[in-house]
Amino acid sequence: MDGAGVRGVGSGLGAGDRKLVLRLVRPDEDPEPLLDLFEQAHQETRFNYIPFSRDKARRLLSQVMAEDARHLLAVAEVGGKPEGFLFASAGEYFVGTDTLIVTINVIYNSQALRRTLLGGRAAVGLFNAVRRWSSGIGAREIMLHTTSGIESSRVDQAVKRLGFGIVGCAYALNVNPTCPQE
Repeated sequence: MDGAGVRGVGSGLGAGDRKLVLRLVRPDEDPEPLLDLFEQAHQETRFNYIPFSRDKARRLLSQVMAEDARHLLAVAEVGGKPEGFLFASAGEYFVGTDTLIVTINVIYNSQALRRTLLGGRAAVGLFNAVRRWSSGIGAREIMLHTTSGIESSRVDQAVKRLGFGIVGCAYALNVNPTCPQE
């Protein structure tokens, strides 16, 4: 995954370099480009009414880097710019022991990348990264929670093609009528 590039065709991401690079986030890198992508992802979710906090996102990123044995943060770059990412965590089942389960907390491709062949390669590459990482740490399962509300039907189709099965559903109830609803 480090530096392995895939050439993209017709990505619509500009006339510059369209090389896709999938890599792990390094502890010493500048977080600002990733924070821009995190904010972009947040603005597309059903939770976009919640103010985005760059400080909180920066602290989370620092924590992830400090605890890299339990977290995975992979990024998909096109022309050196982050256009997608996957964040996953490993832990035990809340009342169980001795078995690691990986949870994909977020997988995101930018709108510019999403509906392109290059975007499909990025998504599959990010899923393959979490699969390899999960296997390497001895995890038993990978869970994906799709609670963002971003193109849920497309996500459903894609993850089924990757071998994921349905184990439940996500529900939301707005308990404050002054808050926006979908």
